[in-house]
Amino acid sequence: GGAYKLNLHTAKRLPEGGWALRETWKLKHLWHIQAPAANEELQYTKFTLHFSAPAASYVWVAQSEPQRALIVQALVGLCQEYLGSAPKLTGINWESLQAAAPSNAAGDGPKGAAGEE
Repeated sequence: GGAYKLNLHTAKRLPEGGWALRETWKLKHLWHIQAPAANEELQYTKFTLHFSAPAASYVWVAQSEPQRALIVQALVGLCQEYLGSAPKLTGINWESLQAAAPSNAAGDGPKGAAGEE
């Protein structure tokens, strides 16, 4: 998949309208998506993205469990479709993601991703 450049951006809405990019990461470097432990605060909405280059981890908090499921499904789907691999999933089960996400976000599941309860 060298023909694609997939990036993940964070952006800030500008007061005068429009957006300013704050940070950018390459999806090809996303190797692991991790949910908090069962007893942790925000266990259903928080998730951590681990990148290999540069080696760094970023904590994200979705507005709801269905939103987190949708975001994680989209990230895994993009990696599978364009890069041919999926990030490792820890604390996130693909079947429970499908159950939590809106019904139009269903997929076949990650290929080659390690899902752990």
